[in-house]
Amino acid sequence: MTLRGGLPALLVAQGVSSTGTRMSVVAVPWFVLVTTGSATRTGLVAFAELAAYVVSSVAAAPVVDRVGARRASLLCDGASAAAAAAVPVLHAAGALHLSTLLVLVALLGAVRGPGDTAKFALLPQVAEGAGTPMEAATGLYEGVERGAGLVGAPLAGALVAAFGAAPVIAVDAASFVLALACTALVPAQPPAPSEGAYAQRLADGLRFLRRDGLLLAVARMLLLTNLLDAAYATTLLPLWVRSEGHGAGSLGLVFGAAALGATVSSLAMVRIGPRLPRRATFAVGLLLAGCPRFLATALGAPVPLLVGVVLCGGLAAGLLNPILATVQFERIPEALRARVLAVSVAVAFAGMPLGGLVGAVLATTLGVHGAMAAAGAAYVLTGVLPLRRSWRAMDERPALATPPTPSADDHEIPSRHAGRVT
Repeated sequence: MTLRGGLPALLVAQGVSSTGTRMSVVAVPWFVLVTTGSATRTGLVAFAELAAYVVSSVAAAPVVDRVGARRASLLCDGASAAAAAAVPVLHAAGALHLSTLLVLVALLGAVRGPGDTAKFALLPQVAEGAGTPMEAATGLYEGVERGAGLVGAPLAGALVAAFGAAPVIAVDAASFVLALACTALVPAQPPAPSEGAYAQRLADGLRFLRRDGLLLAVARMLLLTNLLDAAYATTLLPLWVRSEGHGAGSLGLVFGAAALGATVSSLAMVRIGPRLPRRATFAVGLLLAGCPRFLATALGAPVPLLVGVVLCGGLAAGLLNPILATVQFERIPEALRARVLAVSVAVAFAGMPLGGLVGAVLATTLGVHGAMAAAGAAYVLTGVLPLRRSWRAMDERPALATPPTPSADDHEIPSRHAGRVT
């Protein structure tokens, strides 16, 4: 395939893989709730997958930079397919115990983390080959990923209601196989030079993030919001749906409405993104994307009203990731890309493994509606962080970062952004 064709292939691979993952976000918690009836065990399963995802994203990042993003993506998709397929197979054989499920979802998270990082790290390369501006490419990428949620969540709700959760997890496994085939069509290019031993290369990624004030501030903010989002998606919303007497179809409908709004606005960012003030757009979008859905569920809104609220919240949320992705690619040099992205993801996702457990504790202590209110209040406090001075650099629009050729004795991070941004 030509370089120009690499962008469509990557977008299809990401869309297929994300669709399967969104289906499993509905299917796995529902599977645990139905088979065990325990909110704590549901949170524990979510913790196992997300903890492995975060740890492996960082631990494998130097390897992704060394072997190349394309090869890493292929290997991780193959392993993800095997881990996901084992769940319905063992369930059908009557051999799927909670301990086994925990191991399998942890394995799935461990290979999905570096796989997601690898696909994302491929984006600048294929965008350049296609002659697509970076802001347009990130809008397309996020639009495809959000569209996957639009398709995957409602489809999962319908399939779970009709056939049960285990067959839906099998569909997730098949999606990884198809994603692998699509990624194989992306033109292979040699990985960027990556000097030093494993520990030194990992430390370079950590050092770069620590010295870049904007990227560090973003990662810290996302740590809090992602924890709250994980609590909402993996524990609080499923518990709320059951407590209100609704079924899995309502759960999928809510997720789908959020994805619809986010898909529309992400694709709109392809055209309007370059003209918007980044920091102001991000601040407004963050506040509107977070608190209203928690407030609606805390007040016991009927499902049609909740769907409208999350649809509007999705429209706001779709503005966020294209801005963040463009800023990251502008500030991170290619030779460090997988490592810095992985470390950023690890910081941003560090709270997510606890999200399900925090949601379960809040629901047990305050009740489902009280837990929704508390999480919504925390989201409001977090949403004002982009107004701080360290975020002003978000409105800069430098060219994509490219590293100088390092000397044999040079152990500094090769970037003009090595100093802290104020």
